[in-house]
Amino acid sequence: MQSLFQHDTLTDAQRRDTELDFAKENSSMADIYEGSYFTISADISTSMDSGMFSNNSPPACLPVKVVDDNGKPVTLFARTRKLSHGLWASGINTRSWTLQEHILPPRVLHFGQYDISWRCRKLHICECGYVNNPDRILNGFCERQSKVARELSQLYQPAFNVVEWWETVIESYSHRSLSEPRDKLPALSGLAQVYRKATMDTYLAGLWRGWLLYGLCWGIRYRTYPKLDKFAVGCRPKTFRAPSWSWASIDISRPDFECQIYSCFVNGTDIKPKAFRIVCMLHQVYCTPKTSDPTGEVSEDCRLEIGVKLVSVTIKRLRCQSTSPQWAIYNVKDGTEVQYLMPDCRLEDEGLSDGDEVFCAPIMESLDHKYSVRRCILLKRLQGQTYQRIGFCVLLKENPNVIEHEELKVDAWQLGQESPVPLSEEIAKKTKDYALQFDVDMLERIVII
Repeated sequence: MQSLFQHDTLTDAQRRDTELDFAKENSSMADIYEGSYFTISADISTSMDSGMFSNNSPPACLPVKVVDDNGKPVTLFARTRKLSHGLWASGINTRSWTLQEHILPPRVLHFGQYDISWRCRKLHICECGYVNNPDRILNGFCERQSKVARELSQLYQPAFNVVEWWETVIESYSHRSLSEPRDKLPALSGLAQVYRKATMDTYLAGLWRGWLLYGLCWGIRYRTYPKLDKFAVGCRPKTFRAPSWSWASIDISRPDFECQIYSCFVNGTDIKPKAFRIVCMLHQVYCTPKTSDPTGEVSEDCRLEIGVKLVSVTIKRLRCQSTSPQWAIYNVKDGTEVQYLMPDCRLEDEGLSDGDEVFCAPIMESLDHKYSVRRCILLKRLQGQTYQRIGFCVLLKENPNVIEHEELKVDAWQLGQESPVPLSEEIAKKTKDYALQFDVDMLERIVII
């Protein structure tokens, strides 16, 4: 689907009418595609004029003479495999709009570079036999996209993990490109409509109210992390598109299929303590739709008010930019160790310099008998108690009195939880030397825009 906003010849009045019509039609995206019998996908297409049929010759078929079970000679034909699946994604799959156009329909017929493939909610097959071979392990986009499509109908089942499903959608979506940057949220609107209908949750610029605090913990990274030849970094669009606390506020400046927005719980630290607990307070969140589409563009008055225990840190510019982030943080005031940092943007893009003070805001903490691992969003102060997100980091504190094989049963966060649950007296006593200590009533109330 091409954005209607890119026509520079429109008058202001025509542009307003076009935008209103676009928002109205886009809000029906889910109904249109889900209601289709099947969708034809021109996978090799690079533009609206390039068509759906490939000019490549079909793979050669080689005759092989064998003897069947009855001892009779027969001829089999072996086809040369030329892969057009998995990591070798087609041009149409680099576009943001086409993700939902492939996931929402009940059936999709793909016209690829060398063959035709068919995908529905139960089956994915192709002429070459690659994707439907049970001995093959598909990687990359083909596997993730098919999995998301198959699980679409399960959103209505109470036991289904809707959080993980949406995270997978964002991971698959974030590396794709747009002709018009402002379409970041509209191009995902159809999938958001389906999720909203199934869960009755409130949509907040790419995140969801029911698990907003958990959802704040995202970062930009490579799937084969660390990837030594380049490092993931983002950039902000020239005009407002989403609040800084949303992944939709960032474009990946060097997009490829390895570099994506990731949930830092599913794909984060190698240290995996037993449970995550909320260590901040959600007070208020505002996110007003800009148009009639409740899952489309948002207005600039978005704001998030939370109570947190801010930790002062200092920015340090790094020289070796090819194997590490462009900048790091050090001098952590509470004595914790920086396990890793995922900057949202380059230092200059954020208006920051070497030696500037910024703040870690712990959102969730995971505990086991060895470590406190704190997922934090990194903030710069704009004015007073107003901040902007500039990255994600993990702070680590070791238990100085480790007792091996001791189990800690920490109550994990629950969907809908917006405030901390105190540790039990027993757990609090065991973790007092390394768990994050805070008084809920003394958390600093800040605004993030």
